[in-house]
Amino acid sequence: MSDFFIEVSSSSTTSSELNGTEATGGSRDGRCFLTLKKWFKLRAGEEEIISGNPDNVQFFLYPKPLDHNYKEEIKFKDTENLKKLSLRMGQQWKIVIHGFVTNSDYKSIQDIKNAYLARMVKTGEAQGSSYNIVLVNWDQLSTPRIGDDPNMLLYRLAVNNVPVVGRRVGEFIQFLMQNGVIRNMDELHVIGFSLGAHVAGEAGNTLKELIGQVPSRVTGLDPAGPAFYDVLKFAKRGLAKTDGRFVDVIHSNMGGMGTLSKLGHADFYPNGGGPIQKRCEEEYEQNKAKSKRQMGLPVSRLAALNSCSHNKAPEFFAMSILNPYMIACKCNTYMTFKTVCPCREKAVFGEHCDPRTEGSFYLDV
Repeated sequence: MSDFFIEVSSSSTTSSELNGTEATGGSRDGRCFLTLKKWFKLRAGEEEIISGNPDNVQFFLYPKPLDHNYKEEIKFKDTENLKKLSLRMGQQWKIVIHGFVTNSDYKSIQDIKNAYLARMVKTGEAQGSSYNIVLVNWDQLSTPRIGDDPNMLLYRLAVNNVPVVGRRVGEFIQFLMQNGVIRNMDELHVIGFSLGAHVAGEAGNTLKELIGQVPSRVTGLDPAGPAFYDVLKFAKRGLAKTDGRFVDVIHSNMGGMGTLSKLGHADFYPNGGGPIQKRCEEEYEQNKAKSKRQMGLPVSRLAALNSCSHNKAPEFFAMSILNPYMIACKCNTYMTFKTVCPCREKAVFGEHCDPRTEGSFYLDV
């Protein structure tokens, strides 16, 4: 993804098509240049490029295991609103955060929420399997626009909004604690996908500043790589193991949309962690054949494979919520995992991972 801009067609292009999209045609290049020129005439200085109002961040509670679509909005700093909510007092909080150019209705995020609700039904809401599930919606800040062109999106602006949103999520958690809704950090698990993983880290860092504590667990699902590397880095900070008492990371598109860096106490690499997941290559060929039959226009191969691989992290995590027996092996590399690694140290992958787990782990999914 470009450090300067990504152009998206509002009518046909989805978030799954962003990476690998190339500008073609002089008129489009010229329009992009003029729009950026107009923007930078209006905005002088790095600090003024940061856009987004944290009051536009929303929090939705999904309290009904048998109705996956029912939701209630938790309004920040509204104590009267808290009294009307269907809260499960004393139970775990699962706060799930989407990424760039998406919202809380994004399939990968909805799949995680639905898996938690399904687990509640399966276990009869037994102790340890009952949750307050909250989806954070920051779409107005994850999809910043410039000028008068509704099709122009800046990844850089979304990255600059990460600390804005992360701080609001931290403040939101503090608000719940001040009103006795969350009793302590043991009840809190923050989960973020892509840019949302860095938002989750910022939330943990904010809580450290505000109350001197961090969430018991922060899970990063293929944390975004572009803008967070040491080279050409323009993000202020990214997800770090200091952002939670236990930070686990799932890598599925390393070096593409996802980071190459080890960020957690435990880092998991399903099918080697990418950059391309083998299953995505198979899915692409199937979809390509289907598109030809339907006379559709397939997306570029690179864009499709990167997006598919990136989305495998939340997909695999959702699978783990209902399957506590996904076992990974502690090995040096995926190659050694497939050949000579004796797998003497094992760890449960995903939701049911032991918070004492440390190191790099590999598994096939």
